[in-house]
Amino acid sequence: MDFLWKECGTGDLVWASAREVMGLRNQFEQGRPTCHVQVKLRYLSNSGSSLPEVMTTVGVVAVLMAIAALGLTRRYVDLESSHQELVSSVRELRLRATLKGAHYRLTPSSSAYEIQRLRDDDGDGLWIPDPDSPARVVELPPGVAIAAEKLSGDAAAVEFDTRGVMVDPDGAAAEVVRIALTDADGDRRVVEVWPSGQVQGQIIVGVLR
Repeated sequence: MDFLWKECGTGDLVWASAREVMGLRNQFEQGRPTCHVQVKLRYLSNSGSSLPEVMTTVGVVAVLMAIAALGLTRRYVDLESSHQELVSSVRELRLRATLKGAHYRLTPSSSAYEIQRLRDDDGDGLWIPDPDSPARVVELPPGVAIAAEKLSGDAAAVEFDTRGVMVDPDGAAAEVVRIALTDADGDRRVVEVWPSGQVQGQIIVGVLR
């Protein structure tokens, strides 16, 4: 008999023998979890199943269910840990801005975000990246995406001034910025930053706006 299962990476449905399915645990440990398990069997003959075949079937199904559960747990942990780290990073930026007397900016980019210290050498109010302070890039776990936008819907970065107040990098009036983290299952965590500098982490179900 064969088993039908689905790969997370490609979404392809694949028929596999019992021996091949038992090797899925190794794939999971190598970072390629199998998810959305469909317990479907295909018998290669019309003859009845023996007791060893039945026991093998039960064992394989148990392995598939365990792999699916572990995959879901890993994705949940990745999203939660990324959310907590992002909240801490934004709060740290605000604190650094007030202590160092400089602007700090966080810019999301699909699967990572960049933290940059800025400086204004001539006092004209134009803050640019500080070449003496290299940007730090925080990579998110595989399957976790990041995006930020204002309440108006425009893409956004988060920048704090020397008072710990959020400012718009383009010079416009500061708006509430929502930074959303989304995993492959569509689960979402949001960090909301207010013009006052207040930072809130929350769980959002559905669309961002």
